[in-house]
Amino acid sequence: MSSIGSSLPRRRLSIDTCSATYPACYDRDVAESDCLPSSPDMAPPQPHWKSCGTHRFYTEGDVVLLQIRGPASTQELSTLLSPIWDVQQEHGRSFVLVDAREAVPISAEQRRFLADWYRRHPTQGRSIIFGANIVLRATVALLNAAARLVSGRTFVQELFVASEDDAWSALREERRKLMQSAANSPSQD
Repeated sequence: MSSIGSSLPRRRLSIDTCSATYPACYDRDVAESDCLPSSPDMAPPQPHWKSCGTHRFYTEGDVVLLQIRGPASTQELSTLLSPIWDVQQEHGRSFVLVDAREAVPISAEQRRFLADWYRRHPTQGRSIIFGANIVLRATVALLNAAARLVSGRTFVQELFVASEDDAWSALREERRKLMQSAANSPSQD
């Protein structure tokens, strides 16, 4: 007996094809059946993308996935940051996956805006950035260095990885560490 979808052709699936529930499907050659649920009447869940200029985002549980495409205005940055705070408020943490393959460096004004936003919105979790070039990595490092000088803390707990698969793996590990840390912390009742 063949598995469901075994006769389906292999094709390149993208982030648009499957949701965060199916990270194995992202951005690599897989059989379409690898993304199918066990029941033939069920379709795999699709992310509910929201657009913001040329950028877009979606949330899934305690994860916010951002796709940054080209330059972002301060208003667009504000819109893109909003779901991070919403997730933080709902779950007590937020893990942010940033697809920076098409991102460009930000301006001094935008760096100031981000520093101010993170100062006013302390988050717990981690930002995992994939596809970032060296200039973007340096920009994030400068933002954090400035934050440490001004406030004594780092605003963005970032981790740079090469690919989306690496980002999802890192997210699982970071979530495990955060949960383990919370379980080992004394209760503040």
